[in-house]
Amino acid sequence: MKKTLLLLITLSTLTFGEVINTQNIAVVDMGMVLEQYTKRGELEEKLDTQKKEYDEKLNLQKEAILKKELALVQKGEKPTQEEAEQLNSLKSTIEKKYREFDTSLNKLYNDYMFQLNSDIVTATVVVGREMGFDIVFHKGTTFYGGTDITAEVIEFLNKGEKISLTDRDMKRINNDLKKYKN
Repeated sequence: MKKTLLLLITLSTLTFGEVINTQNIAVVDMGMVLEQYTKRGELEEKLDTQKKEYDEKLNLQKEAILKKELALVQKGEKPTQEEAEQLNSLKSTIEKKYREFDTSLNKLYNDYMFQLNSDIVTATVVVGREMGFDIVFHKGTTFYGGTDITAEVIEFLNKGEKISLTDRDMKRINNDLKKYKN
């Protein structure tokens, strides 16, 4: 009985130990990848340009309202009911457009971040596979161990190479990314 138990323990230890030893694990610092990915800067410039365009449009409309208000004040008369309603209507239109622009910018930002995240996740899968890793973890979730492939992922992304994955990989990545988008 003791020999059988000892044999079972030895076999299970060897089997479990073999499973652990065959796992080749890598880690990636996603924050660093995002920070050093050149496409991020391009997308930020596009976002800034769009924001400036929105700001210019709003400022022109605000100036028009201020001119109308100034003209009324300079007349020295109390604005008529119609003039007051017209100014209030213009102000509420500006506020509505501001909210629309803000919503539009937020959507654009979210789309850009989704695109960057998609690129980074896909590149991580490709680099991890090319380097022979079975598992790649986010560096922030790992206390120790694993080979850091952050520099390789950054290099791959910044080269702008075409990424080719199997249909199965793409489905899995897209399903994972949908969780983040919603």
